Amino acid sequence: TYPSLRVGGHLCLPTPGSHRATAFTTALLQEQARSAVAILRSWSWDVAKSWPILLLCLVSSVAAGYGYLFLLRHGARALTWGLMGLLVGLSAATAVYCLFTLGTDKDRASAIFGGFCDHPVGLARTVGGLSACFAVLFTALMFYLYSGTKKAVACVDASCEAIISQVVLLRFPAVEVCVKAVFTLMWLAVFSYVISSGP
Repeated sequence: TYPSLRVGGHLCLPTPGSHRATAFTTALLQEQARSAVAILRSWSWDVAKSWPILLLCLVSSVAAGYGYLFLLRHGARALTWGLMGLLVGLSAATAVYCLFTLGTDKDRASAIFGGFCDHPVGLARTVGGLSACFAVLFTALMFYLYSGTKKAVACVDASCEAIISQVVLLRFPAVEVCVKAVFTLMWLAVFSYVISSGP
């Protein structure tokens, strides 16, 4: 049907240099470039070329684990009460702004809430009222949960002291990150072998 060249007596290919040979070679290369093996190989080369960034991420992960442990040990109490106080403060500030600033200034209320409803002042007052309710609720929760939160923070402090006092536990963040990295590399190697084996 077209000029061809016998290869090993079994396979016929278009004659080199012909239009059909060029089209055949182009289609074959495009098929190979879009194959799963080619894409996986490209990704593997990307990973291999970016090893400094991956190594930095590995070290950063270990440092983040120890940093988190340090913050828990020395800042659990401040972080817990600070977050609860921040919730109360943000709710109260939103209530004051919506009730006494937007609730009395139609232009500002329209600029913020005008795209949501036809009565921006009413919506601002509603948001302010809800924020005030949340502020009161968070304040009541702070006083109600004060004893339990204090005990929980004490438990966190004791746990951090136990981890720091045990050298084996102190090595755990670094060991965990390294084990996960090795597992990921092994999984990629096996997965690459399965993909490249074909059907």
